[in-house]
Amino acid sequence: MELAQGIYGLLQPIHELPPRYRRMLRIGALVHDVGRYLGPRRHHIRGARIIAKASRLDVTLDERAFGAYAARFHRGATPSADENAQWLPSNHVRPMRILLAILRAADALDKRRLAPPTILLKRDGYQLSITVITAETHHDAICNALASRRKFRMLRDELDVSVRLKVRRERI
Repeated sequence: MELAQGIYGLLQPIHELPPRYRRMLRIGALVHDVGRYLGPRRHHIRGARIIAKASRLDVTLDERAFGAYAARFHRGATPSADENAQWLPSNHVRPMRILLAILRAADALDKRRLAPPTILLKRDGYQLSITVITAETHHDAICNALASRRKFRMLRDELDVSVRLKVRRERI
């Protein structure tokens, strides 16, 4: 969640979203993996259904819509125009796609099975540099996890931001 918030803040001069969207991102980051409660297989689909039906959540309808959208599309293919129309209020499609792009990038850097690395973020114009500093023993696993860069493509597509990833190993 902190990583998503950090990326959001760094890219604020580019996306220029009003403050209410920071809360939506926070909610999406908190709930996007709720489907794992039922197991890892298809957790993104199960999680989206759980959130969409959770009328007792103390969030607005728009926040719940983004939470379900974030759960459904934080992994796998990016949503199509038809899927955006199905999941999102029409007046929030662009901002919520930007939030999803940020959440997907943060999720790509979150590897629960490994000791948490140190992550340094830096923005220079429309380039986001991400340096992952990891223990020597986890270096290869982190490199493999980030190899596809698929989850970073939405940042390029939505904000024209290129992502430069660097993994640095450190002895402990």
